[in-house]
Amino acid sequence: MAELAANKDRLDKVHQNGDDLVREKPETADVVNDRLRQLQEQWDELENTTQSKAQKLFDANKAELFAQSCDDVDTWINDIDTQVKSEDYGHDLTSVNILIKRQQLLEKDVDIKRQQMLELQNQAEVLRNEGSIVDEVDGKRVQVEE
Repeated sequence: MAELAANKDRLDKVHQNGDDLVREKPETADVVNDRLRQLQEQWDELENTTQSKAQKLFDANKAELFAQSCDDVDTWINDIDTQVKSEDYGHDLTSVNILIKRQQLLEKDVDIKRQQMLELQNQAEVLRNEGSIVDEVDGKRVQVEE
């Protein structure tokens, strides 16, 4: 977009030169005005295409960030699943106390991740409503919910 803005002056100058030419030589009006109209149409199309591409890139970036966040939560869940399935119940008072502290920390982490998962579900809904790569977003959302 910045490059377009930087070159807008060039288009304005071409329009000015065309208008000056038509004033000096009225017989060129049809050719010059037609060409100026074509240039303006091409410029407008370029601006629209650029804005559309910028929006698509922005949407794709949001979807990618969402996917990464889902992958992070999924990895965390797999790690925690391994810890929870551990058969270690402690063999003395000290080891039991350590396991209790770990369990308490784990419960706090679960509460934090639960909030993150709710936020991811909200993001998924927003992305779906915006039409951003719906299949990928839904796939990641379902994966995390499982």
